[in-house]
Amino acid sequence: MKYILKHSIAVTILATIITSCGNDSNKNNIVSIETNSEIQTNKGSNIFENPNELINALSQNGIGELKEWRNPMDMGWGSLTDYYQFGPQKDGYGMQNNIAYYIEGTENKATKIYINLNINNPVDKKNALKFLNDISKKTFRTLNISMPKELSKAILNSKEFNTELEGYKVSNELEKSKIETWKVYVVKK
Repeated sequence: MKYILKHSIAVTILATIITSCGNDSNKNNIVSIETNSEIQTNKGSNIFENPNELINALSQNGIGELKEWRNPMDMGWGSLTDYYQFGPQKDGYGMQNNIAYYIEGTENKATKIYINLNINNPVDKKNALKFLNDISKKTFRTLNISMPKELSKAILNSKEFNTELEGYKVSNELEKSKIETWKVYVVKK
């Protein structure tokens, strides 16, 4: 983190020095340097305003590639991953636990992201919840939002959780059917 801060300060100082020289071509070069620095170090909450950037960033988190941002059959704009299978099969032949991303929004912006965990093998529930917690941490880092410690505790302890952060609603919700399904939501207000 110290490196990122020092790097950002150095780029800003360099931009100030070069732009004060009055050469318009240098100003354009500095803007691209600052932009590249921001992309690498700080995605910011504006990532919700660019669904394609959001899709590309979340696709790097290890549970699969999100599909193209689209509105199939006018049902609403969104994207999702295929379910990522992990852990042992139930009773040696049943389904594995699985996890996926879902994003919803409008044509020009995302408004809701959630991670869907299906616990198909209850014997491996503890590892499944740990994996959900790890993916949640990666997701919050990608969004440049601090993940509440209480959310992490709730995930690991199979507890529902709901809070509001500046600009976001965050929750961990249980959907019980024949299997246990946990959903971690980040909703932009």
